[in-house]
This record gives sequence, structure tokens and C-alpha cells, in this order.
Amino acid sequence: MRLAVRAGLVTLDVAVLVGAVMIATGISRALGGEQQAAHTAGGALKPAHAVTMHGVVARARLASRKREWSSIRSPSFAAR
Repeated sequence: MRLAVRAGLVTLDVAVLVGAVMIATGISRALGGEQQAAHTAGGALKPAHAVTMHGVVARARLASRKREWSSIRSPSFAAR
């Protein structure tokens, strides 16, 4: 679970960086007077941003499922 949380935070960092690049590109185009280009500039980065943002939630869910399944398969009591 600890590894999943760390990987989720790295994924979140990547998502934030991709989002920042999208915003910076759009703002630079908008300040240059290209309003339409500002809206379409980050379009190529939308899939990368979406995958990394959803990956944060998916990774945590998969880790919790793995934890649930491992507790079902190996009971905490010991046979005597």
C-alpha cells in the first residue's frame, strides 16, 4: 500500500506538470493575440493529463483491492 501511495503521488506530480504546461502554452498564445490557438494549444496534452489524473484514483483502488484479496487468502489466525 505504501508503494501505491508513493506511485500515486508521483503520478499526481506528473499530472500537475502536464497541466501547467497546458496552461503556460495557452496563456502565451493568448497574450500573443491568438485566442483560438490558445484554446487548441493544449489539446495534444489532454490525453496525457487525463490518464495521469485518473491514474491516481485507479492506482489507489487497485492497491486497496489487492489488500482486501490478500487478507481473504491468508487469514490472520494461525492453525494450532
